[in-house]
Amino acid sequence: MKITVTEDGRRIVIPLPMGPITSNIICLVIKRHAEDLPFSADALREMFSTLRKFKRKHGGWRLVEVHGADGETVTIDF
Repeated sequence: MKITVTEDGRRIVIPLPMGPITSNIICLVIKRHAEDLPFSADALREMFSTLRKFKRKHGGWRLVEVHGADGETVTIDF
C-alpha cells in the first residue's frame, strides 16, 4: 500500500509494507495504546490478512482519492 501526497507540483510517496510481521507489530502497538478498542488483536490480524489477499488479487486499486480546494491531492493505493 502507498500514500501519495501532491501539492504545488511536489509529490511525496509513503510506502506502507503489509507483510505479516508488519501487521503483527501494528496490532501490538494499537492494542498497547488503545485499550478500549471494540475488536481484538486477532480481528486486526485477520483484517490485515484479508487486505494482503485483496492486494494480491487487485493490485493498483485506488482506495482513497481526495482533492483539496488549494490544489493538494492525497491518494491511497494498493
